[in-house]
Amino acid sequence: MRARSLVLLLLLVLLVLLVALTSCRRSPRDDGRRSPIERLTEERAPRRADAPAIRHLFAGGEATCAVDVAGEVRCAGANEYGRLGDAVTVARSVPTRVEHARGADAITLGRWTSCARYADGAVECYGPLYARLRGASPFRVFPPRGSDFRTVRAVATGEDDACALLGDAATAGSTSGTVWCWGRNLFGEVGDGTLAPRMLPTHVVGLREIDEIGVGHGHACARLHGGFVQCWGRNEHGQLGDGTTTDRAAPVSARLAGATKLALGDSFTCAAMVDGTVRCFGDSEEGELGDGATTSRSVPTLVKGLSGVIDVVAGEKHACARRTDGAVWCWGGGAFGQLGDGAGVNRSEPAPVGAPTLVADELAAGLLHTCARRGERVSCWGANTRGQLGDGTTIDRPRPVEVAW
Repeated sequence: MRARSLVLLLLLVLLVLLVALTSCRRSPRDDGRRSPIERLTEERAPRRADAPAIRHLFAGGEATCAVDVAGEVRCAGANEYGRLGDAVTVARSVPTRVEHARGADAITLGRWTSCARYADGAVECYGPLYARLRGASPFRVFPPRGSDFRTVRAVATGEDDACALLGDAATAGSTSGTVWCWGRNLFGEVGDGTLAPRMLPTHVVGLREIDEIGVGHGHACARLHGGFVQCWGRNEHGQLGDGTTTDRAAPVSARLAGATKLALGDSFTCAAMVDGTVRCFGDSEEGELGDGATTSRSVPTLVKGLSGVIDVVAGEKHACARRTDGAVWCWGGGAFGQLGDGAGVNRSEPAPVGAPTLVADELAAGLLHTCARRGERVSCWGANTRGQLGDGTTIDRPRPVEVAW
């Protein structure tokens, strides 16, 4: 009897050891303690075959958004003050549908302020400038009450400022329009000749035949029909391109002609040129100008080694260009992986993204991250502490990682 009890006790001990061993060897998926990559693999379902095609990709600040052909808007990243427009203030590490912005055809994301543009010409904005008025709900900026504006062709946002390119009743259907800006106006970036804060859009005088606008951190620029550029606002590093470092509360001409696309960073400006090159001016502490040096320039300087460029985008301290063959090259600050070359270092000259070189149809740059779209595939890289890459993690990525939007 005693022998049998000992046998049973031994069997019980063996059973306990077996259960413990099995528990230790279980897959992480069995106990819920999964690594970020495993969560990404399981929880980020691949895009459905019948999902609407992505129409445009947008990035800025610490966020990324995509708009599809059905009018759905999805965003990921930082969300203080409800700046993703989803009526809450919770950061999103995976693309989340923004119901309120359904039907928007463009999203512009600044460091703090974001805006959505709709097909009927309306513009709604979110962020700290409007939080005290509407909480996390959007603030309708356009059309102004009693106005006869018909078309908002483009909106650009910076830190606490924004500008809109309009075609009004007199120019509806025209290829060019007028510029209206609003915001804190600390450096004259509203462009009305004052430093007074403007909660509502204010006409930037002296500008006509405008085809594109851009807003940086305290400065703004407009590309005129014909490729000339005018800028205003903060200029301590020469980011207005007029050969000085004097702030301007009204537009001045940059020493540039033949621009086809503008990209404004924190304290620098870049332009893709009609000859396929890129020229930049302003701060170059981290190599933002791409000319092989780290010296600020108050006049446009040629970015080295680039040709056939058709698009350029800029983050806080970095810039990226897309060539006619779709290849993407980046330069400037790279400590968070925003250059996408895997090195995590600054580069004062352009380097290709990815290995092999990433090919894209569209580019978008945030504060410290970059995204690219190739057909239905979206890849992002760089800083990810707020989930702005949308890959379900908060891990910085020095190389492109594909995201299911």
